[in-house]
Amino acid sequence: MTVRRTSRTIQTAFALCLAAFVAVALTACGTAPSSGANKTLGFVVYDVGVDPWMNVAISTVQEEAEAAGYKLSVVNGHNDIAQMSSGMDQLVTQKVDAILLAPSDQESMTPSIKRAEAAGIPVIAFSLALSEDAPVSSFVGTDDVQVGREQAKMVAGAIGNRGNVALMTGILGSGPQIGRSEGFRAELQENFPDVKLVEEQPNNWANDKTISLTQDWLAKYPAGQINAVVAQGPELLRRPPGQVYGPKRNRLRRQRLSGRDAREHPRGRHVRNHQR
Repeated sequence: MTVRRTSRTIQTAFALCLAAFVAVALTACGTAPSSGANKTLGFVVYDVGVDPWMNVAISTVQEEAEAAGYKLSVVNGHNDIAQMSSGMDQLVTQKVDAILLAPSDQESMTPSIKRAEAAGIPVIAFSLALSEDAPVSSFVGTDDVQVGREQAKMVAGAIGNRGNVALMTGILGSGPQIGRSEGFRAELQENFPDVKLVEEQPNNWANDKTISLTQDWLAKYPAGQINAVVAQGPELLRRPPGQVYGPKRNRLRRQRLSGRDAREHPRGRHVRNHQR
């Protein structure tokens, strides 16, 4: 079973979620979304071009910002804390009206966020949650623990509530990785004791790491010893399963695949405003 986003309703909900994110950002600028003349938003992303979900997010935020009359300045963090911090500081120096932040972990950007706050620039966290110490104005994202639980239920059902599962996580230390791994493991332990998690390694939401990791697992385990391969993002859906092979007797197309973020239910997303 390969999960693909085919429903227009799901696609619309996805776009509305991102539109809501931009609306929160524009509100943080202290002006109505329709009056964004001479306003600029900064968007600091942990690594542009790697995560397919974030690629769509960037383009959608760009469209929504332009439609509202705002300029958008995107900073590529290249998955490096020093570059993300430097990018944040540059946006503060440029006196942008608000900063959108998709960080690689929950802690490292807190000092930069505090510097932006001191300069009177609101910071909105997107998709990847931050620690409670980070003085962000708002967070727009998922309940990642519940996402992990729902994915465990889906995968368990797909393999008849019995078998071995290999899990690819996102970037270690990031909000989605921590929350989704916690929820996934908890759901299996509490409700599906015959489903065993035999592998758990990060693919960092990157396509090349997804392919190499899948090939490694298929070479390591004889045919039938892994019943499902699971990813916390949509990486497994970027390449037709028949194009990625392990040993001849154990092709990926014989495994069950599951990816998240390719399909989102509107109730799976929430906006949490921090009153400060």
